[in-house]
Amino acid sequence: MKTYKTPKIFENVNYETDVKDDLKKLLEKQVRSGKGLYLYGGTGTGKTHVAYAMAKKFASMPLNVLFYNATDFLDRMKAEFKDGVAENEDGVFDEAKNLKGILFIDDLGAEKGTEWTNERFTLLINHRYEEMLPTIFTSNCDLEILSARMGDRVTSRIFAMTELVNMGGGDRRLTQNS
Repeated sequence: MKTYKTPKIFENVNYETDVKDDLKKLLEKQVRSGKGLYLYGGTGTGKTHVAYAMAKKFASMPLNVLFYNATDFLDRMKAEFKDGVAENEDGVFDEAKNLKGILFIDDLGAEKGTEWTNERFTLLINHRYEEMLPTIFTSNCDLEILSARMGDRVTSRIFAMTELVNMGGGDRRLTQNS
């Protein structure tokens, strides 16, 4: 079983208390149908917190679960390339692309948009879309902003393969210590 490492700050997340009931129902419906969620909203609205609670729940079932921050994912992919060629076909990209389980991509749209990063995400998202493999995204970008950053092709597929969930509210980090 593939799984993920939970950062220390998210070790105590709890699916039962940290994920609202309506979101739980939506998530379960989406995953059963081979789809996912696109959690978006401003900085500090709890997108990553909720995503880690979801990942923890699914990993306990047990299901194959991978969780990547988008920028870290790209860094790991780049490290696997030598002279522009992947040294290992079973690297991080293929693992995420072919995962028969739930893939979490956190902070999509925060990475530096280059032709290479957009191409990698297009290949990844297109494959998971075509194979109906559930993917959960978090992003500060609504679809209009995401489209401007990553292009219409990626955005269209994300729209088709997920349910959009606006995680409104203010920055919880700024009010936690008040």
